[in-house]
Amino acid sequence: MAENLVKNQGAGQAQLAIETRKKHLDSFLEKLAVSNHGDIVVIPDDRKANISDRQQHQPLSKTTVANYWKVTTVDGQTLYITKLSRQKNEMKDESHAVSEFPHEIDIKPVNVCQMTVKLPVVNLEKARFFYERVLGLKVEKESKALVRCDRIVLKQLNNLKSSEVPSNTPERNATICLEIKLLEPAYNNAVQFGVKILQQISSKQGRRFFRCLDPDGNPVEIYQAKMDF
Repeated sequence: MAENLVKNQGAGQAQLAIETRKKHLDSFLEKLAVSNHGDIVVIPDDRKANISDRQQHQPLSKTTVANYWKVTTVDGQTLYITKLSRQKNEMKDESHAVSEFPHEIDIKPVNVCQMTVKLPVVNLEKARFFYERVLGLKVEKESKALVRCDRIVLKQLNNLKSSEVPSNTPERNATICLEIKLLEPAYNNAVQFGVKILQQISSKQGRRFFRCLDPDGNPVEIYQAKMDF
């Protein structure tokens, strides 16, 4: 992008109007790109100019770079030119990152029966009051360690105060829980996708399940639904 490349010389100093086409600007900017301080260049209106300053601006983003030139024409006019461009190496890195996504995998269909979020809490009674009374969720089931409010399951942390459990530990992370008809298709999909498997297919209280992390590191528990006989 070139700014203020052609300016009027003021009243009484009219110049011949010269059509500046994009190809002329592109050619001029290419010459600027290989020029040095003090070089003489010809701007698109056929005037000669001296490059009096050249700088590279702080990048506006990870993929762009701004080059800046200050030129002074033979008749004393000062022009400021800025060119924005994308960094080729960044573009290659981005395309490489996208290509690593495992598109070509044999994904099997998964039938989800229901989804809940398991939320660890320090004070189960206080958390229940908040979700039931403050937010209006209906308590569907409860025990000494668990309270289910609609699709949120509050889970009591083991006799710990809030300050004793760091916020970045797995014990404090909310867990997404899925109940599906068949476990193997989801497990095979997760393995092919390449996510971290936290626990292989196991059984707990008569129910088969496995645990993994999603691409952003959030824990997910997948259970097989109980069979109706």
